[in-house]
Amino acid sequence: LKIGWALVDLGCGRRKKNDKLDSTAGIDFFVKIGDSIKSGDPIFRCFNSNKRRLDRASKNLLKTINIGSEKINHQLFINS
Repeated sequence: LKIGWALVDLGCGRRKKNDKLDSTAGIDFFVKIGDSIKSGDPIFRCFNSNKRRLDRASKNLLKTINIGSEKINHQLFINS
């Protein structure tokens, strides 16, 4: 959910129906949940034409990341 709001902050979605979308905005993720990483490895890249929005979304995305030494077992759950 927090990643979705970061996308909205970038301009990939709307909070209100008259909000404009930014076709230059997006996020590239370089790792998946459970991947092993080393110090300095890039985790994601945000892009946007507005620096203020880019900074806000990047800060919010960083809050969603937890890095630990234990391997995790995760499963994707889709409730339809």
